[in-house]
Amino acid sequence: MGSRASTTLLVSDKVKGKLSQNFNIMPAKDQGFTEDQVEDFKEVFQLFDTKGDGLIQVSQVGEVLRALGQNPTEGEVKKLVQSSCKSDGPDTRITFETFLPMLQDVSANLSETQSMTL
Repeated sequence: MGSRASTTLLVSDKVKGKLSQNFNIMPAKDQGFTEDQVEDFKEVFQLFDTKGDGLIQVSQVGEVLRALGQNPTEGEVKKLVQSSCKSDGPDTRITFETFLPMLQDVSANLSETQSMTL
């Protein structure tokens, strides 16, 4: 298995039960996340931090979002990265503080989509 596959498996094994409870209904963007949710998100983010410096590559944003139960398209991920990062080259790295608003945007879009279908 490649490193991405093993990272995804590690994420699944490590936080599957803990996070599954948090993702049944994601809060709207204006509600934010609970402190416990943010800590869980940060734990998953850190699993993708291969250098241990608190940063992930922008190319991993979609993977981290999917590990957190979201299902953004590649186009949505690209828009998030472009709107959140000054440069979006493959070597660009982002902090958790930059990543969290991206997660909020994706989960808010999911909540809006779910409410439209109900």
